[in-house]
Amino acid sequence: MPYRGHRIRKDITPEKKENVLLIAKLAQSKKAQDLVILDMRGLVGYTDYFVICSASSTRTAKTIADTILDFIAKSKLKQWHIEGYKEGDWILIDLGGIIVHIFQVKKR
Repeated sequence: MPYRGHRIRKDITPEKKENVLLIAKLAQSKKAQDLVILDMRGLVGYTDYFVICSASSTRTAKTIADTILDFIAKSKLKQWHIEGYKEGDWILIDLGGIIVHIFQVKKR
């Protein structure tokens, strides 16, 4: 059932869509597996997109996350929150309108 909160947005800027695609390409360039982009607009009020991928190891998961975090630091994107980096089994990077999930294959 769709979220009925007041924050649901069905519009999206071309810049946000471009950032989602760039984040996905960056993850793929660092050996992300099973990558999927989910359009969450109209379904939830807390984000517009999920970028979900798998990594074969902790090192690969952290490399994917580092590459995305470097991109965020160089862009106008605001990093709201990051979780799970130390462990590397499931890394979550919350950018508000974009949430990135990086799972180790064994955890996904």
